[in-house]
Amino acid sequence: MFQNLRDFFKGQSSLEITKDGILADEHLQLAVAAVLYEVMTADDMPLAEEGEKIHKLLMKKFGLDDSKADILSLLAMETSTRERLPEFIAAIRENFSEDQRREVLRLAKEVALVDGEIDLGEAVTADVLAHKLGLD
Repeated sequence: MFQNLRDFFKGQSSLEITKDGILADEHLQLAVAAVLYEVMTADDMPLAEEGEKIHKLLMKKFGLDDSKADILSLLAMETSTRERLPEFIAAIRENFSEDQRREVLRLAKEVALVDGEIDLGEAVTADVLAHKLGLD
């Protein structure tokens, strides 16, 4: 709770609580993880460092322990999960405020920048994500 307040005053949006004040469930956590992995693989050269970054972001943004973040990461990488991306984007759009959706987009760009640059595939994926999240 206090972390959410600190994030608010720092201008950051917590993802632990939905716009309706409900704790983000595992489905919503998986939705964010899947979006971040989509950006990671957009350049067809996913790096271990990008995966590690996603893992750390999941722990920090959802208050997860290491093992829960590992499980989310593994699930997010599965093909069956990635095929559900439209469903996950809809869940993010429905359950998070505009500021929270901007935070998801910011995290996606942070993952893309792990290697020091955003390539064309990552930039296009981030732009499409912004549009689908209603952030045009």
